[in-house]
This record gives sequence, structure tokens and C-alpha cells, in this order.
Amino acid sequence: MTRVINEAMDDPQVHANAMVVEIEHPRLGPMSQMGLPIALSETPGRARAVADRDPVPLPPDPSGLEDAESGSQGPVDPISPLPPPLSGVRVLEITNVIAGPTAGKLLADLGPSMRLTISGLQGKQSGTANQASSTVVDEMPQLGGIPSYPWSSAGFTTTGEFSGINMLGESGGHLARSTIYGTDRYAVTDVTRNQFGAALTHTLNPRTFYRVSLNWMKSNYDSEPNSRRDELKNEFVNNGNAVDSLVGVGGTYYLDTAPFGWTSSGTSSPGSGLRLGGHWARARDASVVTLTTLKFDLTNQTTQFSSLKAGVEIILSDFDMDYGSDDSVIVHLDRSKQKWQRTSTQAAFYVQEKLEFKGMIANVGLRLDSFNPGGDWWVYDDFDRQFVTKGLQTRDIELKKEAIEGQLTLSPRVGVSFPITTDSKLFFNYGHFRDVLAQRELYQIQTQWLGNIGNLGDPNQPLLKTVSYELGYEQSIFDQYLLRLSGYYNDRSNQPGEVNFISIDGAVNYNVNQARNYGDTRGVEITLNKTRGQWFRGFINYTFMTEKSGNFGFRRQYENPVEESDYVRTSTEHYQNTPVSMPFARTDLEFIAPATLGLLGDWRLNLLAGWRAGQVFTWDGGGQAIRGLSNNVRQKNFTSLDLRLSKNFQTGLGRAQFFVDITNVLNLRHMYFNANARQPFEAFDDERPDWLDYMWSLHMPVEVFEDIDETLVPYIFIAGDDRPGDFRKDGVAFVPIEVATEKGNLPTQDDMGTLESGRRVLGWVAGNNFGDAVPISSTTRLPGPGTRPTPALWIRCLMTGPISICLMRSIAPSSTRGSSSSG
Repeated sequence: MTRVINEAMDDPQVHANAMVVEIEHPRLGPMSQMGLPIALSETPGRARAVADRDPVPLPPDPSGLEDAESGSQGPVDPISPLPPPLSGVRVLEITNVIAGPTAGKLLADLGPSMRLTISGLQGKQSGTANQASSTVVDEMPQLGGIPSYPWSSAGFTTTGEFSGINMLGESGGHLARSTIYGTDRYAVTDVTRNQFGAALTHTLNPRTFYRVSLNWMKSNYDSEPNSRRDELKNEFVNNGNAVDSLVGVGGTYYLDTAPFGWTSSGTSSPGSGLRLGGHWARARDASVVTLTTLKFDLTNQTTQFSSLKAGVEIILSDFDMDYGSDDSVIVHLDRSKQKWQRTSTQAAFYVQEKLEFKGMIANVGLRLDSFNPGGDWWVYDDFDRQFVTKGLQTRDIELKKEAIEGQLTLSPRVGVSFPITTDSKLFFNYGHFRDVLAQRELYQIQTQWLGNIGNLGDPNQPLLKTVSYELGYEQSIFDQYLLRLSGYYNDRSNQPGEVNFISIDGAVNYNVNQARNYGDTRGVEITLNKTRGQWFRGFINYTFMTEKSGNFGFRRQYENPVEESDYVRTSTEHYQNTPVSMPFARTDLEFIAPATLGLLGDWRLNLLAGWRAGQVFTWDGGGQAIRGLSNNVRQKNFTSLDLRLSKNFQTGLGRAQFFVDITNVLNLRHMYFNANARQPFEAFDDERPDWLDYMWSLHMPVEVFEDIDETLVPYIFIAGDDRPGDFRKDGVAFVPIEVATEKGNLPTQDDMGTLESGRRVLGWVAGNNFGDAVPISSTTRLPGPGTRPTPALWIRCLMTGPISICLMRSIAPSSTRGSSSSG
């Protein structure tokens, strides 16, 4: 049975065998550590503290050769100049936890200077892949629960299956209904991983040792349809005449097993309007990714105050990529494919000097990074007509190629820790860090259904660069708590951003990544940590973080100079984004009942709580982008609380654990969505999208549009304290709002007869004095067509009758469209 260290050291049998002892540390006081797992009768031995250097008397000499004068052997210095008993012996140690590591460490202390550790892993993940063709443009075609490729920066990805589909309407309805009834709509995705690792540590002398490690991992991806449909089950004949449909059209009709199984044909169930084949299970993936890492470290304790470490790391990456979307029926859509093979090499040489003097620790290092993308790459014009020719082989022959140049960068790093008192210290860290881009951004060649290029990599992009600063303070409190306060700043450059190239006739239209994005992150964090204690452990953290970013240049390049000029004149993509604050807090508290309490002992209660400010995005009213408007809306904040209750039991077969996990203990409900993709809001045919109706219904703070001229407000905006993510609570009645340009256009008392008795209606009317409230009268009007709107004052006024006339702050409405309250 496998146990972790704390479980093994708490075992009653371990204590009974005196394998855990308490020693007195000269600075930390009483400490528990592993005792001697082997009891020898003649040389029992004992566990000693770090500073325990007293001579240890040996037992009587079994040979009888004693000191002539004293009759016994004298004390012997434990640091003996004699060679250890197992000097020259090599130990192979591949075990874990108590017996193996303890025995291996004991033997190593007796003399071996070399240790070898070997590990291996084999596993398989299974899931489903989404059918949407657009997914191939992104990281991967599988979006149904399978992680990204190991070289990808993306994590799990999801998509709104019903987004943009009207299940009840004619247009697109067959897609949504087939999703409900089909059992093989998604392709099956399997990822098989094999991993092998080995590490060798060798002590050359008391001051020097080295470590060599090798890690190899291979991932095989397999996405394809599941079971095939049986399409020729029975033949039906009507009165001797063959029929091929339920309405009696001549011919032969075969009854298949639809909607079960997958077929490459675009078959439909007669009379249902469902398309039950072809477009199903479109994801295909036969990629193989192999990563090999070799690392060598050499450490030398040069003096009492100085330690030097140097090393080299080599990463070999082999990508045999073959994935995409396949549909034998609807071929006119973006059935894109990715097929490329590349081998790259990353290498790094680093050296680090560690200095220790009177409690101060300084680490000074330098790292040399090298990246060789390998092979050659096309040389092409931005609007090269080869990108619209059919066939990758033809394009590969026609385009000129040049060898890809490698990259070499130097990164300095410094870290200093300076004690103020015995319980507190200051620390400072500074460093440059380089990273290789995702391989898709370097090498991808994504072709669309006609063979034209849709997305293209660029292996000549520079390495990602981050310059990081950190200044902090740590304080030990009551020898139980650690308070940490720090501030940090990260500057990012050479970040990839897609640029779209469009030719005059639109035939050349592709995206390529370029190093055009920059940004920085800064913040402060405070953490209170309790790692020791019998009843309670855990931490509480609060972080206030601010981020801003921008782009060098523009996101589109037009071959047509007129289109390019218009785009440059109106685009805001090269502007720096407004800084966005992203505060968050988290805590993990563990309450422990000591094992000495019997049946009530060893119960553990874990509380994991989190809070995060809502996502910030730009809301322009659903129309054209407005200059000066950026990151003006924040979603509702997110709060969570999870709980785990557990208890360990000792049984005859070993230790067992009972646990209960409760997610979202407070049953908090959040309406969260992707503001950029507008999911999961529907977009009904010939109607306004749900996204606009929802956003227009919110009474957000006046600060939403305070950075733009009031005449540019895109819709009749009614201020309040709503945030995106708010929704009408249970039991709150819907309150309609009537919007009018003047009082006379509001509904009269007689017009309200169809409403429920006593139900309120909110009315909104424009005033014409900027900055002052004035009574509403029948003469209050907005300017006529063709004139510049006069800023209008709005003030809210809720009345008890069926009609309420309200005014609000100064905003010039551009529409008289009604709005609905969010409650």
C-alpha cells in the first residue's frame, strides 16, 4: 500500500517501532523526524540533531581488544576519516515513501555516491469532439472534453452547441434537432500518452555533485466517427410497387437505423426535415507529438559562503500534425485541414552563483536561450496569388524557400533576500524570461476546402519576452503564521497577434501571426499562511492586479489602397487599451481534529473559497465602434465556496478515507457569458439578437458612457446600478418601460386597460436644458431631423399610478425604441 509521508509518520505501528523520534533543533526547537528503521543489537545507533557533534561512545569491543589502561575503548569522533563500509558500491533506488527511500538514503549515507531514479507512465483519455468546422482554425478540432496538445497554451475549450441556431424555425432547425436525437453526432476522440523518465545523481566529492535527467513523452491523437450506420436494413414494397418515401414516390425505399450511427451521406429521415448524416462527426485527428527533454546540472560549493551551479537543457520537439474537418456533403463551408511535420530544437545554458552571508542570500544568474525552428520556409509576397492555387504540393513547388534562422537571447536574473530581524526579511527579484511560441503559431498551414490558405504560421517570429520585477516583505508571527506582502510588475513584448491580409479581389484572404502585441501586468498581493498547528492550517490571499495591452500597427492589411486608407482612418485597433483592474481573493482553510480524540479524531474540514471581479469588456451599444470607448463595462463579480469533509480510518487492510465534496455550498447562481463571442445568447432570424435586448435592458451606471460625447450615446440609456450578469430575481414582476420623445406621446390612462390591475409602467421623456431639471410640458421636444441634437436631461421619477413619467441625466437619445427593465 502506498502512503504519503505524513500518513506514514502518523501510523501507530511506526511510532511503536520508534521509527519517528523527536529531536531538539538548535534554532527551531523540538522537531519530529524519521528514526532508524533498522535496529542493530551491537550498534544500535541514534538520531542526532544537526549541531550534535559530541563524540559517541561505541559498545564494548566484541574482539576483547580493549585499551590497556582504561579497560575500554575511548570516544570516537562521528566524522571519521576512515572510508565508509560500502565505499565504492552503487545503489539502484526506484522506490518511494518509507521503506525504499529510507533504506536507499541509509545506504547512500554509508558510502554510495550515485543514485538512479526511473519512472514511467502510460495512459489514455477518451472523449468526444465537436463537429463545428470553425474549430480547426483554432488550437484543435476536438472541443468535447479532451485537453489541448501539450505544446498549446490553451486549456479546456468549450463551445455553445445551440448558439445561433433557432430550434423551432425553418432555418438551421434541422441542425439543432439532429443534435438532440442523434447518438453519433460527435466524433470519438482518444489521446494515448506514453512517458518515460530517468534521473541520475552522482556525488563527485564532498563539495561537488551533478544531476542528469531524461524525460520522453509521446502523445497520439485519434478523432474519427464512432459506429457506422446500418443503411440497408429492409426493403418496403407497396401493392407490388416499390416506394422510396412515405408519400408514395416511385422507386425503392430502404429503412435504415437513423438516427443511430454515422454515415458519410447527407441522408434525412423522411418527413422529419432532419439531416442525419454527412455533417455529423466532422472532426478528424491523427496527429503525433513527441517531446524529449535532456538536462544536466553541476553544483559546486566553492566556499562556505558561495555555491556555483551551471547546467544545460535541450528540448527536442517533433510534430507530425494531421487534423481538420471533413464533410462529404456540405463541402462549400470552411472544411479546413492542417497537415505539416516539423522538428525544432530548444537549448539553454545557465549559470547561477548563490551567496550566503549572515542570513543574507543573493542569487545572480545568466541564461542563454537558443531556438532553432529547423528546416526552411516559404518566401512570399503579402498578397501572393500562390495562396489561392489548388493543392499544397503545387504551392510548395512554386514558392521559393529559405532556411529558417535560429535565435539566440541572453537573460539576466537576480534575487536577493535580506533579513531585518530573526523573524522578518525583505526580498527583491528581477529577471528576463524567454518562451517559444505555440507550434501552431510557428508552423501551421491551414488550407480551406478549395485549397486556398486560410491561416499561416511564421517560424521567424521572435521569442516571447517578459521582464519581471518583485519587491516584498515576509514576517513570521507567533512562530505559527507567515505574513507575505509583495508588489510585482511584468512587462510583456513580442506577443503574437493575428494580421489579416486581403487582396483586391478578395481571393487572397488569410491570417498570419506577427509579433505585434504588448502589455504589462502590475499588482500587489498579501498572503497570510499557517502551515503548522494541530487544529488549523491554511492560507488567505488577496491580490489587486491591473493589466493593460495594445498593438503595434493594424490588424488588417488591404491590397486596395482605398480600402486600406478607410480602414486606417477609422480603426482603433492600434490604440492602447484602457488599464483593467482584476482583483481577486482566495482562501483554503483546513480544520483538523487530532487523532488522539478517538472516534472524533482525524476529521478534516476543508473550505475553499474564492472571489473575483467580473470580466471587463467594451460595450458600444451594439453599433459601430466608438472612438474613446474601451473597457467601459464590468460583469458581475464571481463568488464561490466549496467544502470537503473527510476522515481517515485504520483497517486491517490499511488506511481508508471517507470524504464528501460539496460544490457551491451557498447555491450561488451566476449568469456568466462570453462577451466577445456573445454566447450563449441566441440570434433569431429577422429579429434582434438576444444579446442586444439583454444589454439594452440593463440600467448600468452613468460611468459606462462618461468617456464619450453625450451626443454619441448609441441608444436610450437609462442609468442605474445593474451589471452584465444581473437577471430578474424570482418573485420580481416584469415592469415595462415606455419611451417617448415628448410627454404627449406617452400612453394615456385609457391605453393601459390591457395591463394587469395595479401594474406599474415606467415612462421616459426627454428634457431640453443641459444640467438642470425642468418640469415636463407638452412643449418639450427633441430637435427635428437634420439638426444637431440638443443634450437632453433625464431624471427618474416613479409614481404609484399605472403611468410614471421619469427624467434622467443629460443624454441625447438617438432612438425612441422601447426597453425592458431587468428588475
